[in-house]
Amino acid sequence: GRLLGAYIDTYLLEKARIVGHTCGEQTYHIFYELLAKGSLTEAMRKQLMIEDTTAADFAITTADGGQNNSKLLHNEFSDHRKMFLELRSAMGTLSFSQGEQMEIFQVVCALLHLSNLTLNGAFVDVNDGEECKLDENSVSLQRALSLLGVSYEALDSAVTTVQFKAVDELVTKNLSASQAAQAVQALIKGVYDSIFTILVGRINSCIAGASTSADTEQNSGGAFIGLLDIFGFETFQKNVFEQFCINYCNESLQQQFNRFVFKLEQQEYIREGIRWDMIEFQDNQDTLDLIEKKHAGILTILDEQCRLGMRCNDKTFVSAVYSKCMNGNTRFGADMKQQSHGKFTIRHYAGVVEYSTDGFMEKNKDEIPMETSELLSQSTCAFVRDIAQVISAKTGSQKESKSSISRVSVGKQFSGQLQKLRRRIDETHPHYVRCIKPNEQLQPNHFDSNIVVDQLRCGGILEAIRVSRAGFPQRYTFDHFVARFSVLSSVLRDRKETQSKAGKLNGISSKKKRASKTKAGTKDECEALVKLISQWILRDRENDHEVEREAEPEPEPGVSSDTVSPRSFWKNKSAGKNNAIDLSEAGIQVGATKVFLIQDTFDTIERLRGQVTMINATKI
Repeated sequence: GRLLGAYIDTYLLEKARIVGHTCGEQTYHIFYELLAKGSLTEAMRKQLMIEDTTAADFAITTADGGQNNSKLLHNEFSDHRKMFLELRSAMGTLSFSQGEQMEIFQVVCALLHLSNLTLNGAFVDVNDGEECKLDENSVSLQRALSLLGVSYEALDSAVTTVQFKAVDELVTKNLSASQAAQAVQALIKGVYDSIFTILVGRINSCIAGASTSADTEQNSGGAFIGLLDIFGFETFQKNVFEQFCINYCNESLQQQFNRFVFKLEQQEYIREGIRWDMIEFQDNQDTLDLIEKKHAGILTILDEQCRLGMRCNDKTFVSAVYSKCMNGNTRFGADMKQQSHGKFTIRHYAGVVEYSTDGFMEKNKDEIPMETSELLSQSTCAFVRDIAQVISAKTGSQKESKSSISRVSVGKQFSGQLQKLRRRIDETHPHYVRCIKPNEQLQPNHFDSNIVVDQLRCGGILEAIRVSRAGFPQRYTFDHFVARFSVLSSVLRDRKETQSKAGKLNGISSKKKRASKTKAGTKDECEALVKLISQWILRDRENDHEVEREAEPEPEPGVSSDTVSPRSFWKNKSAGKNNAIDLSEAGIQVGATKVFLIQDTFDTIERLRGQVTMINATKI
């Protein structure tokens, strides 16, 4: 086949990282690339109003929302200039003109300046702090207005007031300085999200084939390959709503990984008719119930609180969580100290994480000011007007609703997208690639074993390895098994004679050529070879066990002679002198289409095969 086209679909954009990140983390690279020295000419920097500025000058690009201007702890993307040149080259390949590129960069720089309006002093209190207005003397404000192509009055009204419908009347409410700063953050996130949406749509129009789209890729009946890049578990000194959503996503996808790797492993043994003691693995359904269960999950409680409007806040939300979750789920916990600070812990599949409920309600609403689309639609910049159309399409239902009851919350959107993603994965045959961070400093040639093991455990990799080794990790088709191990047949038929006459190994290849090539014949030949190998393994184990028993000291008086050491336990499970051969006791079984071997048995016969091959090579 050949590649007909491609389509990019977006899931769970981390909008929170746009306006805030912890020390040692970064926001999106485009901000650093634009500010990097040498990325743009001096004339371009002046046009974008970022001359004589660095990443330390903006709240977006510094840690803790502009409160920490220290150098990033592990910034490995130091060559932002090179990355920016690659970005512009890619945009040119996708038919973005120079003018279109500059308009996009202009809006991104406007967001840099808008972010400084979230800092103290950007708003002037009015009426004893009950109202506020933008400080007209702010340099960042003037530059943001110029780059967005909007007036001071329009922007001030959009972020310092809020409108809502009461019955049939439109009511305007003034915001405090802190509320206005949150409105600016919502504006920044809304604009950036819209830029992302526009760019993805533009890229899809360039790379999509004749019948390629997110909706038709499966309905058309054609084959497709999907690539999904997701974030891993997050746990910081302070974990908030964003970490809660991200870890919820990981819990859900981890369950899918469990079902795919563990449950399908067991199902294959059942299909093949293999005797195997079912291995239990840790299921995290109770954690998912704690988060998403109807009427009792944390997300549903949060949505219920948001629908009740201004009567509810973070305190009423966490109080409802305590009352519904404290005694119903062992994964949830909150001691008296945590309850006094509005915190709780969840025992995730990857470990225990403590969450602070500060801002849960506000972030779940994620309300873009209703005036935002009107504000941007009046811009003198064409690209800003395009952004206004995208925002208007997303907030149209808000304008028509009288309250927040009919609005879809961030948590509900997140959960809906996650369920859609899981359904899509279920309809495909997934392959998992786990990326492991070798150390916290992201330095080359340095592996911190504790960090690596922790990631392997969090990703379920160690559990997968344990299950695989406890089962039958080595599997061969009948043809492949006979081709690889038939060299042992003459050796095992008469081991003593073979040791004295190694020449008997000659002619085995010709015997293999004369073997029946029919399916039934191959299986019969395979079963005979498996029986021969199993008899040798069990006899060899019994001989070793006899030697061990002879070497063991006489039991002390009063001590049972039936006591079995852990080392010899497996050997005692062999068939011994019983003529009935149980192949499963030898760690090798013949299924409907394959031969299954446990790892120890495979290692044993591989060593024997190596010895036989060496004898052959020596004789030649």
